[in-house]
Amino acid sequence: MYLKNFLLPVLGFCLLNTTNSAYGKPTTQKQSQTGPVSPYGVRTIVESIPELKTLLDKQIIFNGDAQSSGDLAKMLPNSNMFIYVMSEDSAASAGFILKTEVNSKNSIIIQEYVMFKEIESTSKKTYRAGVGVRMIISVNQSVASVSTLGIPSLAISAEQKKLKGSVKIQIMGISGKSITESAPLPSELNFTTLMQMYQYMDQIKTAIWSGTSASPVVITPQIVGAPDEKTPGT
Repeated sequence: MYLKNFLLPVLGFCLLNTTNSAYGKPTTQKQSQTGPVSPYGVRTIVESIPELKTLLDKQIIFNGDAQSSGDLAKMLPNSNMFIYVMSEDSAASAGFILKTEVNSKNSIIIQEYVMFKEIESTSKKTYRAGVGVRMIISVNQSVASVSTLGIPSLAISAEQKKLKGSVKIQIMGISGKSITESAPLPSELNFTTLMQMYQYMDQIKTAIWSGTSASPVVITPQIVGAPDEKTPGT
């Protein structure tokens, strides 16, 4: 219990004071109209946006040398941590869960670290292409209830059997031996599994820049954010 009480203020950045929408608003960029999507859910729009298609066709074998470091920084110049909360209906629209799995009483919380570039279509809609790591939490609570709590509080409530939840990790556009060897399996939500997921997210943030000639990291940009509406378009 002492460890939990110590870590709660440390993890205060996880507070979910956000507004629900089609994909959920990011707490770190309140003016953004771009929400998270599954990398596989909007690939069909790529052909109509040449700059986006060009970026998604690129790949960097990061082996720690100055050339690959410079290429990566130039290709994906931005990085940020985003937190979203949404209903399972919205999560299904964004491609995170199957429509047959939707429970209207449940909520999805997403926390992600991404390196990205934002690209605007001719109709002024912004797509976010990049790589990163995403934690997806599902809980049997309403969006209104979840939005007033922090992720650590949800985990402790789950551990105390006050709610049920699950947590999993999604890797976006990053591969390599150091990435896949220690990937955690989807788990029941509790404080211990939450800490494991956070540790892995930190590991991935470091691993992106830790490729070597003996153990390179492959960076392949994907669509990780799309316009904040139920049907992404161009």
